[in-house]
Amino acid sequence: MDLVNVLNEDHERLRWHLLRLEGQLQQRYDEKGDPHGWTVRSESVLRDQLKEFLRALGAHEDVEEKILFKALVEAGTLDVHPLKNLEHGHRQLDVQVRRLAGMLDGAPSSPMAGLVAATMDLCETLRAHMQEEEYSLFPFIRSTLPEAMLQKLGSKAAARLSSRLKS
Repeated sequence: MDLVNVLNEDHERLRWHLLRLEGQLQQRYDEKGDPHGWTVRSESVLRDQLKEFLRALGAHEDVEEKILFKALVEAGTLDVHPLKNLEHGHRQLDVQVRRLAGMLDGAPSSPMAGLVAATMDLCETLRAHMQEEEYSLFPFIRSTLPEAMLQKLGSKAAARLSSRLKS
């Protein structure tokens, strides 16, 4: 499988996590957005799901940084327009991930309202970011990097993801 396919497949895994988190949150809020039904157990489940999600997102970011971006730097294309636009998105995601991780580290003292708001913000930002990558970055990668290189990078990416998700 080539690098773009590996990244697309990983996006689908991240979308599964997003759907699961959003489903958990929707069960706990009524149509007006008022919280109800949070128990020690449901808070614990959400926190565990968030930790699993952040681990999966961290593995994805690691592959992008260590494999994809490194290949683009070596190809001399990192300063090209589609990539510059995505850089801001990555920085925004990093800030949101650090904020959410900090709230989880502060568990259980972090109020649920803040944790939920941070989770929803991250879900929205990530969903938009993945869509932007799929419509601008991935076609650019396909047009820039040779197929043999994409295959080799895909093997590396798949192995790295597997390793990061198992540990």
